[in-house]
Amino acid sequence: HWKEFTLGGGMVGDQEGTPCSFPDKRYSRGEMIYECTADGWKLKLASCSETDCAPQEVDFVLQYGVEEGGGYKKVKGLIHSKLPGSMEGEREIACPPGPNEQDDGKLTFACSKSSGWSLVRANCYGDTESPAALS
Repeated sequence: HWKEFTLGGGMVGDQEGTPCSFPDKRYSRGEMIYECTADGWKLKLASCSETDCAPQEVDFVLQYGVEEGGGYKKVKGLIHSKLPGSMEGEREIACPPGPNEQDDGKLTFACSKSSGWSLVRANCYGDTESPAALS
């Protein structure tokens, strides 16, 4: 997208914002922020979006049970998931393949306008856990 507009004079370090409105597209969220530098105005940030939470890839450690030698034990494993862009609220996605290529269960993530994505609940491979952190 392109947009032509004029920014007034400014001192080095001054910032000016403009809405994410283009001749061919208007985004419902975000803005473009320009900063005055010694070389003129430069784009500092463009946060134009149609969603509250941006797409994100996440890694976290999840403890789950596995059968081994006729018994059952808890193990920890690294889980990698790809979250799509989303509006505020909860979103469930399928658990990635786990031990013995199991892929049953759901991961529940919450999208918040103020804090982004967080993992609420993991119910993968027959175990339910409420992890404390999302990295």
